[in-house]
Amino acid sequence: MNRKRLIAIPLFCLLLLSCRTIERPNGRRGHLQGMVYDCENRPVNGYRIDLDRFRSTVTDINGRFCFDSVKYGQHLVCGSGASHLPSEEAYGFEDGKQIIYLRVPSNNWLYSWIDRQIAEGKLDDIERNLGRFSEDEKKGLTWRLYEAIYRYRTASDSDKTAFLENAERLGEAVRDGN
Repeated sequence: MNRKRLIAIPLFCLLLLSCRTIERPNGRRGHLQGMVYDCENRPVNGYRIDLDRFRSTVTDINGRFCFDSVKYGQHLVCGSGASHLPSEEAYGFEDGKQIIYLRVPSNNWLYSWIDRQIAEGKLDDIERNLGRFSEDEKKGLTWRLYEAIYRYRTASDSDKTAFLENAERLGEAVRDGN
């Protein structure tokens, strides 16, 4: 009887070890790598990347980032930076060799885009694009100037003077660097 137990115990251990090595699709992990670049195809340095709102890293000088030991499956990748627009997108991570590419417009690029929309009178587009900036950028003089210009363009005739004065005051502050 002891001999049967001596044989059964190692067999049971082998069975347990073999079960542990079975690949489970939901249990696989890999290195999630990516690159962030702007609308002129330049790498974005110092852009914060959040993975599923729990893990974060910052892009290097070449715009690259990496998260180790990431489960395969769907993940939410969010980004933010001082001089670039915030981003948020879901990605399916199924291959350890996969690289995520994020294109994020710079604030300056979007302001120049809004300049064109102002010239073309595309008021709905201006409003939508002003909303794309980060909350920090919306506190700055440049954003407030563009918002004042938008308000002037959409104001009734009786309110236009007040909005024009505000836009002129903000324009002077931006030129003076205040």
